[in-house]
Amino acid sequence: MRVLQAREGLAVEPNHVYVIPPNSDISLSKGLLHLKQRETAVHHMPVDYFFQSLAEDRGSKAIGVILSGTASDGTQGLKAIQGGGRHHFCAGRSLRKVRRDAAQRRGSGMCRLRPPPGSDRPVN
Repeated sequence: MRVLQAREGLAVEPNHVYVIPPNSDISLSKGLLHLKQRETAVHHMPVDYFFQSLAEDRGSKAIGVILSGTASDGTQGLKAIQGGGRHHFCAGRSLRKVRRDAAQRRGSGMCRLRPPPGSDRPVN
């Protein structure tokens, strides 16, 4: 896969990974990436911000994957992706850096596919 730093107006392509520039938030609209200066806020939720735009832009084709994160960031975005039967995944314990955070997402009912309890195998 090709890895690129995201730029304003960049068209999203298959088999590419886009890295958010420092102090930025990223969203997707009409297949194009959009950047905005990160707002100074107590609760910065960049994953929620992106997933919500992804759900809106891609509809039933949206897929969200969270491997780790900060606090509950991503939970609201997963709810947006879940609407209309879209898909999202949460990592098993061996992949999570912050167990408490992933447990929050699991407890929210937002993780559709996850390893069986006590398993460290990835979801197929």
